[in-house]
Amino acid sequence: MKKRTSAKAKKGMSKGKVAAGVAVSAAIGAGAYYLMGPNSKKNQKKVKVLASKIKKGAMSKAKKYEGDYKQAKKMVTKAVKGAKKEISKRIK
Repeated sequence: MKKRTSAKAKKGMSKGKVAAGVAVSAAIGAGAYYLMGPNSKKNQKKVKVLASKIKKGAMSKAKKYEGDYKQAKKMVTKAVKGAKKEISKRIK
């Protein structure tokens, strides 16, 4: 006699989803500590300066590709990825 298998979906979350949730919450906590911790005013100023530099750079590059939407979108996406890397380097 064959063993019956049910087609029910697994209940609960996978280990990957739990790990991702933990990683996201740790990143949020680290960011909050960086912006609201002991050196909060100094760190907030650094983030403002860095954000304004990133915005100016992205806007100047976007003006270059004003007529071509796809090319501008690709360029801005690339600039944002580079900015994320720069921010993570400076935070460490």
